[in-house]
Amino acid sequence: ERLILLDTQPLLSASLLLSMTGSPVPPSVHSHENLLEVQALQLCALLLSVCHVVLLVQDAAADVRWWRLLRAAQMVGHRLPDIATAL
Repeated sequence: ERLILLDTQPLLSASLLLSMTGSPVPPSVHSHENLLEVQALQLCALLLSVCHVVLLVQDAAADVRWWRLLRAAQMVGHRLPDIATAL
């Protein structure tokens, strides 16, 4: 058996939002906050589709935004095509 551990950047963090403020925002997302949430959703959907176990660590109390993000990523992840059957 193999164990592969994946780590990601902090999701929905203020430091990422601050680093984005210097770049232009695509017209489809309207704000840097929305862009940050879209990127977090994409990363969560990827992790949920390729990992058997996902461990979420927070440095604060439970936040409703995380539950909404995970629920949305789970819904998006079910719509991703299976690469193994696509070929």
